Amino acid sequence: MSIPKIVIAGGGIYGWITALYFEKYFFKMAKQIDITVIESNNLPEIEELDKATSYLLINTLYYLGIDEFEFYKETQATFRYGTRHNNWKTMGEYYYGPIDHHHELKDLEEMNQNQYWLYLECLAAKKPLSEIHLYSHLMDQKLAPWIKNDNSFELLSRSTYSNHIDHKNFAAYLRKIRNKERIKIFEGNVTGAELKANSGWIESVILEDGTRIKGDLFIDCTGENRILLSGKLGSRWQDRTDFLPVNRAITFRQNIEEYEDILPYTIAEAMNCGWMLTMPSLEKKNCGYVYSDSFIEPDDARLEVEKYLGKPIEPCNDINFSSGFLDQACIGNSLALGPSQSFFEPLEAATMQLFILQLHYFTKKSLLKILKGESGDWFYNMDVCDLCEDMVDFVNLHYRGGRKDTPFWEYVTNECQTEYVGDLLGISSKRIPTPADIEHVCPTKCLDGVNILPVLDGLSKLNPSHARRVLSLRPKQRKFTRNLYNNYFGNFKLICEMGQGHRAFLEELNQ
Repeated sequence: MSIPKIVIAGGGIYGWITALYFEKYFFKMAKQIDITVIESNNLPEIEELDKATSYLLINTLYYLGIDEFEFYKETQATFRYGTRHNNWKTMGEYYYGPIDHHHELKDLEEMNQNQYWLYLECLAAKKPLSEIHLYSHLMDQKLAPWIKNDNSFELLSRSTYSNHIDHKNFAAYLRKIRNKERIKIFEGNVTGAELKANSGWIESVILEDGTRIKGDLFIDCTGENRILLSGKLGSRWQDRTDFLPVNRAITFRQNIEEYEDILPYTIAEAMNCGWMLTMPSLEKKNCGYVYSDSFIEPDDARLEVEKYLGKPIEPCNDINFSSGFLDQACIGNSLALGPSQSFFEPLEAATMQLFILQLHYFTKKSLLKILKGESGDWFYNMDVCDLCEDMVDFVNLHYRGGRKDTPFWEYVTNECQTEYVGDLLGISSKRIPTPADIEHVCPTKCLDGVNILPVLDGLSKLNPSHARRVLSLRPKQRKFTRNLYNNYFGNFKLICEMGQGHRAFLEELNQ
């Protein structure tokens, strides 16, 4: 059998993560592989919005054998514990969306090792649900997840954090560390594909200068162009702007002053016609006003930002996008990944999270089958579409704060609610949603109470009296949970006392 050849159309962060991931997969099986990454000088603009990553990225770096601290030095990435949501319910209010994992309560089997009961205790005490997450406290105190003892490093928590990245730095780093024998680079712009006779399989991709590059598996990482899957292969775009109405972004940067903290979280600041994104790197704050151009013109959007910040900005880019996904992520021997397959407004790093889930699942279930000439798994496409719908629901949930103070927010509140979110809010009006409730309306299990309940609480959709009623029915269990709740807060205080400032840690690391 000849050496399988994988052709990846598009460099960028998604193309390069895919290339290194496939190479590592075959390396671990001691099998040969030939991977070609076709790099264009014009990286997809949409990747500029993907500077906040999912916690799954750190796990992927470990899988690839990448030294985490070298990654920070080479890319100037920073740590991210979650998102601070400002003004999503009313002006002047905020809530945290931390990403740390479940608290495992092994002493209570009926709790099924989830933190639902701790959430009930928080609600009963009229505390934000985010307070039972360590990462909220690390966010508040702007601490790094690592501490340095002499010449060694120690983690403050077992939970996995995420990062803020510069997509160009990250792509360049992955390009540099690739296995040069197994991953080749070809420079050019992919303009289309040539199909095999009487088949939906691709024979070769066609470049702007007429060059044809053959392969056994083709990966579409061309961003919003979606050249391979939505071209001759006919995968259709499922638009979800009815539920996620922002469709444009102006990006800009702000300086980080000499003694200013580098925030270990993303800020999502609700504005008149959308929201403003702030993601710090080591030297700059990468920002963008993500808005609906049905409600405000680009020049007026810039003026709104400048009025809010009290200073002028220099826009870097004006990016148009739509939220949605392809109805078929995999057709024949081709696969769309990242923004080529789906894009959701850059809230909660939804696009990056789905990309890694999709990459893992495809590698496990379909990769070898397609390279052997077999058809891809039909269930793969169905599962990916279900995951996409769940991401639409999750992002849509953030807009349910009930604001009606501008035409945009009145429209969003009255017109833009998914069926799932409506069901969830209906449950929340009567009782606190249980893990079983969330699993019922989110069967893919890519989202759970840790993702959803803090958002509902931050938007004042959970009633403390409902929590107290449930706890009153189980006094013995409540006593145990309350003690555990108090122990967590004691531990959080001790951990934070040990911590090192986020900026100080990064500067020491990069010396």
